Amino acid sequence: MSRSLGIDRWILGLVAILGFCGVVGGAIGAHPPEGFLAEAKEQAAWTSASLFLLFHVLAILALADLRSRSLAPFRLSVIFFLVGIFLFSGSIFALSAGAPGLLGPVTPLGGLALMIGWLSLAFRLLGKTSAY
Repeated sequence: MSRSLGIDRWILGLVAILGFCGVVGGAIGAHPPEGFLAEAKEQAAWTSASLFLLFHVLAILALADLRSRSLAPFRLSVIFFLVGIFLFSGSIFALSAGAPGLLGPVTPLGGLALMIGWLSLAFRLLGKTSAY
């Protein structure tokens, strides 16, 4: 496998749990309990959070597969993806569920982390010392 299997194993385990959360989040968004996500805006935000979470889980898994399950060459992208998932999707889930509006400014920070993760990946793949 990988010489950094220990940390990668924990990251991939976390990613699997996040994938589970994305599916559960999608199911809740599609079939919310009565009174929960009552407004269309809340339901749309919840759906966006679920989709962004799942897209980035798949991106991390694809990166792991590219490098025989070693995330080391893509560690910076993975870190930004994970931070972005927690801040972006997490804050949207919380706000949609009724958390205080003070959490609102966290969402764009999460989106920024996701964008940086993608740019980091592009630079890594297209740079002079390409990881691929």
